[in-house]
Amino acid sequence: LDEPLIVTASGLTTSHNILFLDTALVAGRVEQLPYVKRCVVNRVFPDLVVIQVEERHPVATLVAYNKCFAIDKEGVVLEELSLTAPLHGPLITEIPGLDMVEVGQKIEVRPLQHALAVMEAFSKTALGKEVTVSEISARHENDIRMYCEELPFEVRWGRGHFATQARRLDLLWERMGGRLDLSEYCDLRFGRDIACK
Repeated sequence: LDEPLIVTASGLTTSHNILFLDTALVAGRVEQLPYVKRCVVNRVFPDLVVIQVEERHPVATLVAYNKCFAIDKEGVVLEELSLTAPLHGPLITEIPGLDMVEVGQKIEVRPLQHALAVMEAFSKTALGKEVTVSEISARHENDIRMYCEELPFEVRWGRGHFATQARRLDLLWERMGGRLDLSEYCDLRFGRDIACK
């Protein structure tokens, strides 16, 4: 975010009196910007106002209604992306139950939240550091399918415990010497058992 955008959103001008400034009101206006997670406004006497913001960062691109939206790790929609714009992170597709998608909205449907949790867990694995996730299909909270550019198979996630599933996948990856000869899928949804084909 650039400073002029934040100043404009704050509504502050040099004509405001610092003594009567409602800092909570100013912070609330700045927090209306989708990329702002948190804003703190402080008065420094005699004539200075300091605005500090914590920004949101895009981690994935949600595909819905034939449009693309940048979203952060909490599922907040940061902006609508043009079809020619660079995408952020993997595509997240096939989310059921979305009535509408608006910039600034926090999408709290479970399939999307699970897809983001899978992405986070996978990013911490050795395999996650070696491959590029291109798409996560989240057609149901217990049917999350991950596609990676370097792998000829999909990785299936579900039923929560994504950190545990990621560790099991990592152990399999290490045990097989960084090579999984699969052609269709690696399914992590069955507790200690991993179904592979």
